[in-house]
Amino acid sequence: TNIRIVVNDAPLLLEAGLDKVCDYVVALVADKELKIKRICQRDNIDEKTAESRLNIQNDDKFYTDKADFVIVNSKNCDLKNEIEKVLKEI
Repeated sequence: TNIRIVVNDAPLLLEAGLDKVCDYVVALVADKELKIKRICQRDNIDEKTAESRLNIQNDDKFYTDKADFVIVNSKNCDLKNEIEKVLKEI
C-alpha cells in the first residue's frame, strides 16, 4: 500500500499513552471562552455545564508541552491552512 500518513483524532491520546505509537503529536487548542461557546452549541448545554466539563480536563499546557506541533484554533483561524502547514513540516 501507499499509505504515507495516518491521522488519529483522539482527544485522550496522551492520557491513554497512545502518543508512544505516534511519530508526531499535534495539539489543537483554543481559548476557554471559545471552547465553552463551541461546547454549548455542539451539545446544546448551558455555559455553566460546559465550563464544569472543561474544568475537569487537563489544561492546554498539558497538551502543548507534549506536542510536536500546536495549532491555535481561534475565531479567525484558517484551520485548513494551519493543518497544511503542519503536514508540510511532517
